[in-house]
Amino acid sequence: MPRTARLHAPGSVVHVISRFVNREFLLAGPRERRLYLSALLASLPHADWTLLGYALMSSHVHLVMLAGTARLAEWTIPLNTAAALRLNGRHDRLGPVFADRPHTVHLAASGAGRVLAYVHNNPVRAGVVADAASSAWTSHRALVGLDAAPSGLDSVAALRLAGFDSTAGGRRAFDAMVRARSGDRRDPLLVGETQTAARRSVRAAIALPIELSASTLEDIDGVARTELLLASPLRVEPRWDGPIERLLDAVCNHVGIERHDLLSRGRGTAVRHARRLVIVAGFVHLRRSRNEIAAALGIAGPSASEHLARASDVAAEARDVAAATRRDGGR
Repeated sequence: MPRTARLHAPGSVVHVISRFVNREFLLAGPRERRLYLSALLASLPHADWTLLGYALMSSHVHLVMLAGTARLAEWTIPLNTAAALRLNGRHDRLGPVFADRPHTVHLAASGAGRVLAYVHNNPVRAGVVADAASSAWTSHRALVGLDAAPSGLDSVAALRLAGFDSTAGGRRAFDAMVRARSGDRRDPLLVGETQTAARRSVRAAIALPIELSASTLEDIDGVARTELLLASPLRVEPRWDGPIERLLDAVCNHVGIERHDLLSRGRGTAVRHARRLVIVAGFVHLRRSRNEIAAALGIAGPSASEHLARASDVAAEARDVAAATRRDGGR
């Protein structure tokens, strides 16, 4: 079965779950968990995602991240590669370490408190500890001030998104909230078991590149609500039917190149950047077809798709260029 394309929603809270092959206990002790944590912290500079929380269980890992503009793979591939090498060396084993690519669950930023409580209570639900503060292998102790936060963990942002401040009182209140949720059962929403229908509905209704098409998958009350996705902060603009040459001119003015350079066979950085802007602005924001834009640029449809796969690289610029084209392009 082909893999589903990743949803990418900068600014959303993402629960990232990675499971070890055959449910092996590869993080069985403190040394293994330190090896994984060091690989995690070393991977974060590869992208602009923010680590809000984690739980390092024996057979799987939970991460709570604030999504940036980079694609998920830009930090998970370096992480899982380094972690696999270190854990295989530690256990004197060969072969795959992770059962599959990481599983992701996207939530609105207001869901941070809920997912952090769920992740921090994993050792409690597993019967390993009596309360979240007793486990050294989640981020809970760092967030409540019992341990120093690892260098890559943004405890202040995590507390703020969860609705608490980073004062002693705020940390105590966060701890009380997590304790109060220690009896919560396994949550199908937070582990992504209720999202398939929502993903399909969003794709069918919005018909945009998946990496730019969703700002949240579920309402925080736990009910799958496709209509909330369609009414989310992502605004789908109507199709713009002006002359597409106006878009080409807007991009050339923005980048600082001539139109003949844009339409040439050149492969310079500025030309490639301009083409990507035309394709993303035209397809995503102006609602023009991929083939129509490709034809205007004199390139093949698959080449346009390659640029769309990197849409997040120019997301903000493309939005601005499209807005300028809508505003001035009809003149």
